[in-house]
This record gives sequence, structure tokens and C-alpha cells, in this order.
Amino acid sequence: MEWRELECFLTLAEELHFGRTAERLYTSRARVSQNIQAFERRIGARLFERTSRKVTLTAIGRRLSLELESHHRAIVEAIEDAREAAQGRGKPLRAGFSGPWCAELLNLAGDGLAAEYPDTFVDVREIHLSDPLGPLRAREVEVQLTEFPVSEPDLRTSAPLIVQERFLAVSTRHRFAERAEITLEDLAGEEMIVFGDLMPDYQREHFFPHRTPQGRPIRHSHSVRYWQDAMSLVAAGRGVCLAGGDARRYYFRPDITYLPISGAPPIRYGLVWRPDTENPRLMAFIAAVEHAAALS
Repeated sequence: MEWRELECFLTLAEELHFGRTAERLYTSRARVSQNIQAFERRIGARLFERTSRKVTLTAIGRRLSLELESHHRAIVEAIEDAREAAQGRGKPLRAGFSGPWCAELLNLAGDGLAAEYPDTFVDVREIHLSDPLGPLRAREVEVQLTEFPVSEPDLRTSAPLIVQERFLAVSTRHRFAERAEITLEDLAGEEMIVFGDLMPDYQREHFFPHRTPQGRPIRHSHSVRYWQDAMSLVAAGRGVCLAGGDARRYYFRPDITYLPISGAPPIRYGLVWRPDTENPRLMAFIAAVEHAAALS
């Protein structure tokens, strides 16, 4: 069994898109297709149905992906742990963040955790808004500091730890650019830039509403995966994007203006984790993050 074929299969089973699979694996679409065909020959059955418009798993492919996923994840984690141990770094605790201000808090808490667990270091990784809960469920991280609300029956959350005023990012050439502030009603008729289609509907409506408080429509014009893509569209005058207040500092650009939104609810951030991974080390880290947030 070729490891690359297995990775291609599991990634394509998740993405159901050859282009995105190639992107994630840093290879070409043609190479992904070759690996999938080779893997199907090994299995002796078609694992995907392909048309010009979509890719779907066959019944055999769906069953195989479910059975292989946990084994593949365990192998990857064991290899990563061994690599870290070989470098003398101990066992990592993988923590996700959705904004640099969240990463700062996680790193601060990691320094405190080292006193109690000296063989542990915190491996901080960015989680994109286009798939805010996918990496946590895929066990790529053990806990993450992310935007609330999160209301999922299979996940646990802390109290909100960070609260930020809500701003609107616009091009310096936008008609709002010279204003001191705007209201949510001003968003009527604007082209709103949003993130991906894997965000839960209740989160999407909270962060990127379809209507103003008075019911006037807000158009969702562009869907992106990464924050820098959104900022590029904003700078080009192709839409506006809602953001937390710290974006002004971490994502400053001379061609973008951040406007406070009068009367808008703040953006809150908190911890999210899976109950099946709770252990003393993870809970100690969660307590360290909460303590660091209280002091900041």
C-alpha cells in the first residue's frame, strides 16, 4: 500500500474536489487523479463517482474512508510525536487559533503549562474561518480558541475569554471610508465577503447576516477560504467584510479602512474541545488559558 495513495484517498473523501485536494497535498490535480486510480485498482472497485460537476463517494468508498480515518490519524499523530521526541521537544499539545490575538493568549498559557508539564510544549496552529470546527473534529488539534457562538452537541466550550468591538473593513476608496462610524442598517445593499460553506449556519448568520435589523437584504457576493483573500477583495473595492477590532492592528493595510459599527454586537472568543479527549494535561492547559485571559 502506497502512503501517498492513502493520503490522496482520505483527503479527496473529505474535500470531494480534485483541485482542493491537490492544494492541500501540494501536488497537481493530475497526480491526485493518478493516485486515486492506482488506489482503486488495489481495492478492485470504484471509490468515487466523478462527473464534470461533482465528485461523490461510492458506497464502498464511504465505508472505507470511515474505517481508515481513525487508523490514519493515529499513525500521523504517532509519527509527529516521535519526530518531536527525536528533536528533544517532548510531547506536543496541539492548540488551534482563528486570529493572531488568540495565538498570543495560547502561547502565554503554554508558558505557564510548562511548569506543571515540563515534557510538553504547545504547538499552535491557525484554523481558518472557512472550516472553523473541521480540524478539531478531525483531531488535528485538541483544543482551539475561536469565535463564538459554538453550539455543537459533540463539543464543549468555555465561557467567552476575549471580547472585541465589531468593525467593517472597506476599501479606502469606498463611499464609507471617510465616515467616523456606520450602523448595521448601512450594510443594506453592500457586497459582503464571507467565508467558505463549512461554517455552521447559525455561525454564518451571526458573523455575516443576510439582513439588517430592519430586514433589508445584505448581499453575500464572494466566498473565500483565507483572511488574506478577503482583505485583497476589500482593498480592490469588490466588497466589504466584518472583522474584530484587533484586525486593525494585525491586518493593517494602507488601502483598507476599519470602521466601528454602532450598535453591533461584539465578537466573542472562547475555547472549544472534544469531551472524549479530556485528560489532566488538556484540562490544565484550558485552566491556564482562562487564567491568562483573566489577567490580560
